[in-house]
Order: sequence, then structure tokens, then C-alpha cells
Amino acid sequence: MEYWQPGILEAMASAFGTLIKIDERTLHMRMGHYARILVEVDMKQELIEKIMHKMSGVCSFANLVFERLLEFCRGCGIVGHTTVNCTRGRKQGKGS
Repeated sequence: MEYWQPGILEAMASAFGTLIKIDERTLHMRMGHYARILVEVDMKQELIEKIMHKMSGVCSFANLVFERLLEFCRGCGIVGHTTVNCTRGRKQGKGS
């Protein structure tokens, strides 16, 4: 439960983005096995699956689950399709 403190959650979020909001149920410790936070991430970067954190001298890993992700193309930077389905990126790449 000590991981659910706002400062600790913000430090963990900073490993992969910027903390925007902590879920009310998390703040009041009404969720069972996980903390839920809203984090702004750079979609051009690969999303990480886990982060390492250290508490009281003990290192452990926290698995990350991303909800409500939109399709995002890292080739052209547009939301709505993936790199596999990108026609814009292919056109730009033809001249290279």
C-alpha cells in the first residue's frame, strides 16, 4: 500500500511519461491489487511493459497495463492507423 502514495506514483509514472491524474479509488485505497493513474506518454516511443522500483532498499518490478490506446502510426505520426497499414509512410519512404 505504500506504493500508492501520490509522490511514489508520480515518480513511477515519470519513468514512462508525465502523471496527469491519480484515480480517486487509488487515492483512497479502495482498489484491490493495482493503482490506476492517467499518464501522458510519447506515442512515438515504444511503450514499456514494466518498470523497476526500489522501496526500503528492495528492488521489484511493476507490470504496466495501458487502457484505451488509440492506433498510432510511428511512421507518419498520425492517430488512426498503425505503421503496418500506413500508406503515407510508404510514399515518403519510396524516394529514400
